[in-house]
Amino acid sequence: MLYIAVYNIVSSMRPLALATDGQHIVYLLLGAGLGAFVSWIVTYESERSKKRRMDTFTSIADGSVEVDIATCWKKITNPKNMAYYTIGHYGAFQDAPEDIGPGTRFERKGYQGSRQTVFISVWEPPHRFAWGNDRYDWNDYIELKKSGAATQLFLRRKYYPSTPPWHAYLFRKFFPQHGDIRNDSDLQYLTDDRLKKIINVCTAADRV
Repeated sequence: MLYIAVYNIVSSMRPLALATDGQHIVYLLLGAGLGAFVSWIVTYESERSKKRRMDTFTSIADGSVEVDIATCWKKITNPKNMAYYTIGHYGAFQDAPEDIGPGTRFERKGYQGSRQTVFISVWEPPHRFAWGNDRYDWNDYIELKKSGAATQLFLRRKYYPSTPPWHAYLFRKFFPQHGDIRNDSDLQYLTDDRLKKIINVCTAADRV
């Protein structure tokens, strides 16, 4: 068992022949406590990983713009413009291919040397366009509908549970006044904000 292994490590710090019965008990309790704590961490992180894969929250926003659907489609699917309405810590996509379709892969540099890879998962011109970090799934889904000379836009975004790692969970538990737990209204704000940026791309005269 895990606590036995920890006990052996702790007790090896002092020759067992010199340890008293009381010290043996202390070592055993210490090993059991550390073992139980490590076991809890492993279990917590395992469940956190499962929850992230299985449980998602989808936020929806919609709007309209006095621009024809063909122009809207061309502007929002231009990789140079995507950098404007996606994550702000990343720059423009590098070496973006001219022909875009399902499975198209983009990469770009981010904050402090980080990198982001994005896959196009849905591509149905000029109505549906979706992308995400998985080749076969999406994080953001845009749908365009013609409305006379205008265009209606619908944005769906997937958010994964913000279950904190074990150390952050303990910090929040013992210091709740410093918690930073996002709620549904926060996520809806992020979706609404992204839709506004997409609409700005459609209407901006300097974006093609």
